[in-house]
Order: sequence, then structure tokens, then C-alpha cells
Amino acid sequence: MKNQPNPLEHKPASAQGFSYHLQSLQHAWFNIPPNIRGALWVTLGALGVTSMYAVAKSFEGKFDTLQITFYRSIVGFVCVLIIFAFSRQGFRAVKTSQLKMHSLRSISGLSAMFCGFYAATHMPLAEATTIAFTSPLFVTVLAIFFLAENVQMWRWAATGVGFIGVIIVMRPGENGLSDAALVALLGAFLAASTLILIKKLPLHESPYVMLFYFGLIATLILLPFTLSVWKTPTLWESTLMVIGGLLGSLGQLGFVLGYRVGVASAIAPFDYSRLLFAGIIGAIFFHEYPDTIGLLGASVIVGSTLYIARREQKSKTALTETEA
Repeated sequence: MKNQPNPLEHKPASAQGFSYHLQSLQHAWFNIPPNIRGALWVTLGALGVTSMYAVAKSFEGKFDTLQITFYRSIVGFVCVLIIFAFSRQGFRAVKTSQLKMHSLRSISGLSAMFCGFYAATHMPLAEATTIAFTSPLFVTVLAIFFLAENVQMWRWAATGVGFIGVIIVMRPGENGLSDAALVALLGAFLAASTLILIKKLPLHESPYVMLFYFGLIATLILLPFTLSVWKTPTLWESTLMVIGGLLGSLGQLGFVLGYRVGVASAIAPFDYSRLLFAGIIGAIFFHEYPDTIGLLGASVIVGSTLYIARREQKSKTALTETEA
């Protein structure tokens, strides 16, 4: 009986070399410690999301925020459809008994996304990004009413300090608070509400099912409103909008993969790389330079949210050791 031929023997040398290098890269990647891989994914996600807002900002107000948000939603939805189309279970996997919760979560998330786009296109990118990081502070307050959590005094104190940072960044003066800053703050509140709704969903509801219903519901809601403000973009502008949607979807995927492979407390600080990316992109492309007051406010917000995250992790670790 003849020996079975080796498929690689009939492949060109270039194909064999490519396959070898690909396997080597995969082997090297999975040899990296999980927390480092998670941190890299989250950093990539942060770059993707920041770049998405930068693309929206580049239109300089030519298109309504509704139209920009619609492009982001429908591109993300198409990406999710492709994932399900090539999955083993196909679209049977999207069956759910939590349609009401998915609807509420989608409406909240869509509203937060709209606020994020509005803020990014009407104020400096770094400031809009900084205010978005107040979301964990709102989670502290909302968790009391909707998750029945007992919030300790140290967390209240850190939350209060964080909101002082918000006041510093928003710098209310004689002219009062800007509309864009208020919308950014509303977006952070809505993002926190979305996180609370996600926590109330059963654990068996996968992130991809959440993304499917978010894309479906967001697209259906936005479609009639978008048609009322529609401006036909050029081919280049349409391409940019699609690129922005892809960047947002890849950013979202980066966060999902990051938190799946790494410990949350170890990789969460890398989300703050969004501030760095926003500052660099804002300076290079939009000539926006953060001042001392803005940097001070950002430091206070980041410091308070990091403190809350670290204390929460220590509390969980201590509780686990006690139960063991």
C-alpha cells in the first residue's frame, strides 16, 4: 500500500513558508500570559473606538448625528450577521426569552452612542472622552436602586471626588455649561444604565446575542429618523462612514476578547489609553491641545474610577478567601 502523500509536499514553497510562519505566530501569541493578551486586546479596542469618533468628527458637522449613528449601527449589525451566518448553530442561536430586556438595553445603548457621537463632534475629542469615563461613577448610584447593592462609604467618597473632576473638566463659568458637555455627561449616565441592564440579563445570554439584538433594534429605530435628516454622502464620505463603523465594531470586539482572556482588574486600566489616543488624534488632526485644567480634571476622574475598581477587586478577593 502506498504512503499517503503529504499535502504540503505539493504546495509551493511560499505557501509552506506562510503556513509555518502563521503557526509560529499563533504559538507565540498563545504563549503570552492571558492578562497581557487581554491588555493588548483592550488597548486595540480603545484605539478602535477612539478612531471611530475621530472619523465622525472629521465630517465637521456636515451630517446629522442621527445619520452617523445609523451608519455605525448598521455596519455593526452586518458584522454580527456575518458571524452568525458562519457559526455552527447559525441564526438559531439568537433565540431568546429576554426580548424585553434586550430592547431596553438596546435603546439605552443606542442613546448613549448618539450622545457620544454628538459630544465628539461638538467639543474637543479628549474632553468628550474624559467625560465618558464618568460612567463607572453613575454605576455606583444606579446599582443601589436597580441591583440592591450596599455601597460602602469609601465608594461614595471616591464617587464624590470623581464628580469633582467632572466639574473641573466641564468648567462651568459665566456662560454656564456647554450643550455638548451636558450631552456627554448624559451619554455617560446612559452607558452606566446599559451596564446595569446587561447585569440583569441571565448569564446564558452571550455577548454575540446581545450585539445581534442591539444592531437589529438600533437599526430599526434609527431608520425613519435618519431618513428625515438624510444627506447623500459622496463615495469617499460613505467609505469613511463604513470605516468608522468597522472601527467601532472592531473596538467593541477588542473589549469583549480582552475581558474574556484577562482578569478584569488587571486589564481595566488599559481602557484609559483612550485618553492618550484621543489627545494624540485631537492634536494631530484637529489641532486640539488639552490645557492644565483639563488634564487636572481627567486625572481626578481616572484616579477615582481606578481606586473604585481596585477596592472592588480587593473586596471580592477577600470575600472569596473567607468563603474558601
